[in-house]
Amino acid sequence: MKHILYMLSLLFVTSAFVGCKQNEIELYNQSSRVNFYARQRIVEFVDTDYVKKTEFKTDSFAVRIQGVNLEAPRNFCLKVMPAEGYEASPELQLADKYTFSALDTVCQTYYYRVKRPELKRGNKAFGCLVAFDQANPNHQFDKGLVELNQMLVNVRWQLRPYNWDEGDWGEYSDAKYIYMMDVLGKDYSQLTYDDFDTVSKAYEAYLAAGKPAILDDKGTPISF
Repeated sequence: MKHILYMLSLLFVTSAFVGCKQNEIELYNQSSRVNFYARQRIVEFVDTDYVKKTEFKTDSFAVRIQGVNLEAPRNFCLKVMPAEGYEASPELQLADKYTFSALDTVCQTYYYRVKRPELKRGNKAFGCLVAFDQANPNHQFDKGLVELNQMLVNVRWQLRPYNWDEGDWGEYSDAKYIYMMDVLGKDYSQLTYDDFDTVSKAYEAYLAAGKPAILDDKGTPISF
């Protein structure tokens, strides 16, 4: 009887060991892949960019290695693709290739430039997708996660100052503020009390010259 119990116990232990080996999770042993760290970048051009006629803005993005750390630097390449729901694509300046050289970590930051777009209202005026270019011969990574293989770049104008005073300047509109900046050559943070008279008289002369009234966001003529 003891012999039978011993054999049954041995059989149970052996079966359990084999079962554990079969269900054991294998370590990641695929080739290193690269993913975007974030799915979206928002680049804003503001009133100071309008006054200074800023041509480009520099923005950053990060990529993350999928798998083990690299043993040597590797290159990756990017391409721009259209994004649905936007009026137009912004113009981006990307490097021909980027190099992942931070061998002691799995995340690294890179930079690209965005050309100032024409001034349009709305947060979805300009947008595009930036994706890893698997077809480029200089790209040295296999495809990573599908959901992190591309990144949305949303480029927008945000002109309105946070502290706009309607008591001084009346109801805000982009058209009014643009006219003020065109006349004065400076942004809202630099305005003085004398500037109101300057803008008001300039607009009176503008209308007196027979030029069409400037319309606000609601289609109503602006006033000072």
